[in-house]
Amino acid sequence: MRRVSQAEFARLHGVSRKTVTLWKTAGYLAVSEGQVDIEASDKALAERRLGRFKDVTAPVTPGNASPHVTRAVEPDLDDLERQADAFIERVLAGDFATLAEAERVKENALAVKNLLAVRQQAGALVEVEVAERLFFEASRAARDAWLNWPSRVAPLVGASLGVEADKVTEVLTAHVHAHLSDLGEPEADFHPEG
Repeated sequence: MRRVSQAEFARLHGVSRKTVTLWKTAGYLAVSEGQVDIEASDKALAERRLGRFKDVTAPVTPGNASPHVTRAVEPDLDDLERQADAFIERVLAGDFATLAEAERVKENALAVKNLLAVRQQAGALVEVEVAERLFFEASRAARDAWLNWPSRVAPLVGASLGVEADKVTEVLTAHVHAHLSDLGEPEADFHPEG
């Protein structure tokens, strides 16, 4: 019967000390004199698919035992989105996650949510509805400018060519309408491809 401290047991299972404390409170660990009995506790955890027994193919990730503090790295949002999608698909298929995995997904989602909120407050992100409205307004302003152009320049062109301004307006208006028809309706698709 080999016994270790709760911190060492947490390291062996790749979880936090808080998680080990929760396991102890739930009665999953065999504790004697403040030390965790590895064999008995592992048996109880294996039955519940917790700790290093959560998935036979999943590697155990050690905790951060490094004394050095490193700069935080901005998460790859695409990678986190793929992980979240895979997690959701597995749960919907009936393969329920372990508590540790569910907590990891929850914390990652919360980190992404907070990161997006900070980016939005800094002006680095714009809501799709706002971008679509601005795109629509800019397109409408450009179309209106084109439609008003013949009536503004027709008198100048008519005077230069010695032709009636009304005839020039008719010809230019027809060509502007044809040009706008060729361009079609502008469509703003701000959603990622795929």
